[in-house]
Amino acid sequence: MKLFIRIIFLTCLIFSCSSMNKNIDSHEWILIKESNRLKNYLNFVFHFPESNKIDACIFQINKLFRVTPTKSYHSVLVIDSTKNRYWFEFNDTGKDYGDYNLKQRNSLVLTISNKYLDCDSLKRNLSLDLIKEKILNKLNNQSFKINYPERELKKINYFGTREVSKLVIVLDTDFDKNKTNNSIRWDLYFKTLQHIRTIYYELWNKLSIKTWNIPFDKLTFDKKIAVIENYNLNIELNLIKREFKINEKK
Repeated sequence: MKLFIRIIFLTCLIFSCSSMNKNIDSHEWILIKESNRLKNYLNFVFHFPESNKIDACIFQINKLFRVTPTKSYHSVLVIDSTKNRYWFEFNDTGKDYGDYNLKQRNSLVLTISNKYLDCDSLKRNLSLDLIKEKILNKLNNQSFKINYPERELKKINYFGTREVSKLVIVLDTDFDKNKTNNSIRWDLYFKTLQHIRTIYYELWNKLSIKTWNIPFDKLTFDKKIAVIENYNLNIELNLIKREFKINEKK
């Protein structure tokens, strides 16, 4: 991705995209609008959810995902310490079986169909509030039972050695490329993605206030990174119905 796009992403704090200067998202749209890379459009929707270019962006996504080899897109925290800036972006795995380090127990699979939002194949429509409850339960539960995510020890500035969850939220669809008349509720798909982001920001803000009595957005750069490392935003996006099994051996 071009350096200028990266600079734009650096300025896009995860919790304040709606207040971004409209000229910035318009300029970035000019840079990517002729692209045939899905990740560019996914990142645009993620960073500029209030942009007036969203409909055009989703049109491109809807066109490209049908002809692009099946891939998963995983969120990555990118840190530029020289400018005290950070951003999240989605990169494709280059594989059609997603994140090959992901175990079943470490995933929370949310499936978007053209009718409902489902979780863990329960075949029922779930509210966004219930999704929040499920995410927090997975993140904070310290049980070693097989149906809860693994936890790992991590040395984090200001916090020392902490146990952090390996949870990855998988945003899936029920789109079957072998069937006709399939469609995806893109509005629900990206609304759910933004909701996940908001949940994590709330976690960061809560931890920041608990630790320093300061809101997350008022922290220094180093402290922000430390807070994020306690609850890293791990999301995997699948635009076509999952056709792979999560690896249980790793």
